[in-house]
Amino acid sequence: MWLSPVLLLLCLSGSLSLTGPSSVTGTLGGCLSVPCQYEEGYQRHNKYWCRGEFGVTCEKIVETKGEENEERSGRVSIRDHADNFTFIVTMENLTTDDAGSYWCRIQRTWFPDPFVQVNVSVSAGSSALVAVSNAVSGPLRGSLTVQCRYEPGWETYSKWWCQGAQWKDCHILVRTDGSEREEKGHHVSIKDNQKSRTFTVTMEELRWNNADTYWCGIERSGTDLGVEVKVTIDPVTVQCHYGPGWETYVKSWCPDADLNSCTILVQTTGSELKKNRLSINQKKHTFSMTIWGE
Repeated sequence: MWLSPVLLLLCLSGSLSLTGPSSVTGTLGGCLSVPCQYEEGYQRHNKYWCRGEFGVTCEKIVETKGEENEERSGRVSIRDHADNFTFIVTMENLTTDDAGSYWCRIQRTWFPDPFVQVNVSVSAGSSALVAVSNAVSGPLRGSLTVQCRYEPGWETYSKWWCQGAQWKDCHILVRTDGSEREEKGHHVSIKDNQKSRTFTVTMEELRWNNADTYWCGIERSGTDLGVEVKVTIDPVTVQCHYGPGWETYVKSWCPDADLNSCTILVQTTGSELKKNRLSINQKKHTFSMTIWGE
């Protein structure tokens, strides 16, 4: 009996391409964070954050030095997390002058720098309640935390976390009872630390549909206090390795438990392709599929 050769694939997870949120909003006097993800191979490249209407002429604010150490310039810092192919920019003590057009960029020598534009807005908000970061992200099936701080006097008030574009009619997922006891909902929990006047929300078992607008809130007579938080899910790359001799064969990606019945979403036409969500690196004998959502 003749048996066809078997191609064994080793699959790993990571991030691919340079991406980031198109817009983020911070509260006057607060801070915000911008996560930008990049493709494998850029770990040792300098990453930087610049401001301007156009990426090619933007003014550089802060830059990494090819390492994971935090670099700071005034109220702005940047740190590379090479293991996650992500660098994070943090802007603190926000003012109205901070609103504008910014760019995440990666420095290259012989080719144009990869970039992604991020529009920053600064709202008056309520000084009584601010989010430590107005934009957070987490890995698929992983977790993330959000911290919100409040002024003295609100310690025994009920705090809540809700989902929806408008905080006045968003869906409350979990809330405290005015104490420091942790309260749990479906894959989400909230705990108030009244000594530090900070309550922490933890989202677990993250799914693609968890990416949305959320709100930290404090319940009070009349209109509740609320501050916006944008939640995104990190893109995921499945990287498959193959042995010598398979370079010119067609590679494909299809999601299903049964190889014989799965529907192919994208495939190569032979030796080279970088299109849509599938890319090939012939020297490393790999092809990668980036997943951005369901």
